[in-house]
Amino acid sequence: MINKQVIEELSQRLSELLPAARELQAESRTRIEQLLNGAFSELNLVTEEQFSSQVAALQRAQQRITDLEAEIQALNVRLDARDSGGE
Repeated sequence: MINKQVIEELSQRLSELLPAARELQAESRTRIEQLLNGAFSELNLVTEEQFSSQVAALQRAQQRITDLEAEIQALNVRLDARDSGGE
């Protein structure tokens, strides 16, 4: 049978270790975050905001290209009509 005094002593020792474990956990987390931030900064990654901004700019450019293609096609039709009528 387990001695009640052994359980109390073990419990006391563990409770004394918990604050140190929490501090160690916080330090480890901070260090890991620093390492990750350093690694990500070396990778030259963009933020989600920068990415979204670039997507929007590319969508506007694509729309402008589509509009210009339609305008060129309309001008070609007018030019062909003029050339056909003038001969």
